[in-house]
Amino acid sequence: MMGVMAEEMPLVRVPLPFGSTATDYAYAHGMQKGYEFALKVIRAMGQAAPEMPQEPEATFSPQNNE
Repeated sequence: MMGVMAEEMPLVRVPLPFGSTATDYAYAHGMQKGYEFALKVIRAMGQAAPEMPQEPEATFSPQNNE
């Protein structure tokens, strides 16, 4: 499914016509980068989460109390 989503990127589906303005190019670039970021987020959600670090237990010994 991720392969299909990668093939359906905005710039692949709707190419910009020749002679488009700089604003059109900037908009298309933003759409492309947003889509790539969304795919990265979806891939990351499918991976196992890293283990949360354990909080150290406080110990009070006589040699620590000065």
